[in-house]
Amino acid sequence: MSGARNEAAGPPAPRRASWARVATAVILAPVTLAAVWLAPGAWFAALAAGVAGLAAAEFYHLAERAGVRPYAGLGVAAAAGVTLALGWPGAKAAEAVVMLATAGVTLRALSQSARMAASFADAGATLLGALYVGLGIGAAAAVRDRFAEQTQGAAWVTLLLAVVWLGDVAALYAGKAWGHAKMAPQVSPHKTWVGAAASLGAAAAVAAVAGARWPGIFERGGGSWWSMALLGAGLNVAAQAGDLAESVFKRGAGVKDSGGLLPGHGGMLDRMDALLLAAPALWLFLAVWR
Repeated sequence: MSGARNEAAGPPAPRRASWARVATAVILAPVTLAAVWLAPGAWFAALAAGVAGLAAAEFYHLAERAGVRPYAGLGVAAAAGVTLALGWPGAKAAEAVVMLATAGVTLRALSQSARMAASFADAGATLLGALYVGLGIGAAAAVRDRFAEQTQGAAWVTLLLAVVWLGDVAALYAGKAWGHAKMAPQVSPHKTWVGAAASLGAAAAVAAVAGARWPGIFERGGGSWWSMALLGAGLNVAAQAGDLAESVFKRGAGVKDSGGLLPGHGGMLDRMDALLLAAPALWLFLAVWR
């Protein structure tokens, strides 16, 4: 779940919006961590699938704002299905769900005989949303299930959340205090290079501390604090790329937030954006590193 934003110095936000952001974070953070550590595997997978469905619906709303007509119902079901298949304890059906989603979108495109030229964009946006959201959130659920018996899965997901959340907080305050050089002004006008560097440093630090404090739990991270610091930095780069990717979609749709579900934080997609690339990066690392 993505937290604060990397912002340059500027006029202070309205007090009401600031309190709404803090209040929402105070509620969401412990609820999320409780689900990561306490929810049974099937329940956690179902919860993740529900979050994926909400985020996918917001993605398709952005696509519609940009002039595309995705098959939103099919896409939402596919995103939730991919997430559920990846996170369900012991399940190996993710490939089948992806194949079914692709076949369903292809068949749906066949019905667009009156809009054949538009079917390229419509079908493409549908598949992009389903896989971008479904694989992103599903990867986090898969990481949790992979080491569920030793609680290592929950620990890795917690580390992932800490890397994203603390990196965002560092970016926010460093960007406001010292950030002037804009990072990507056409995509996200408030992001700065100073904020990005602070985010990277905070992520590396929290991962290094985790590796040094609990080497047995994070032994797959290389077994040393410096290897964990490198992993944290890599996950942060993926998280920042995920944040920028969603900013591209929002700019294309001409909106500031993907929705208004979470007071002070925008929509569910806004909160998940960094995880949608960081979680697959962590899953890939754990799958490859032996």
